[in-house]
Amino acid sequence: MKPQFFTNLDSLIKLAGYSEGMEAMQQLDRSLADSLRTKAIELERPLSEKQKKQIDSLWTIQTQIDSLNTLQLIATIETAFCNHQFCTIS
Repeated sequence: MKPQFFTNLDSLIKLAGYSEGMEAMQQLDRSLADSLRTKAIELERPLSEKQKKQIDSLWTIQTQIDSLNTLQLIATIETAFCNHQFCTIS
């Protein structure tokens, strides 16, 4: 197994509610442990072209959202400064 498999498995165990991660492996019931191992293996597989396009699309959307949030934050800060007479804009 690749080291990434164990990193993925550790994260999946933590997501399942076991904050100790891999250290809690003995506490998991067999079906949960098998399910998490299967998911960790699936995460190792290369992405299909369709999956790559979906991820690229999501990144594009996230970038647009981040840009809008940045502009909104700047406007909010400018408004707050101007309302407190820190504004130097004439």
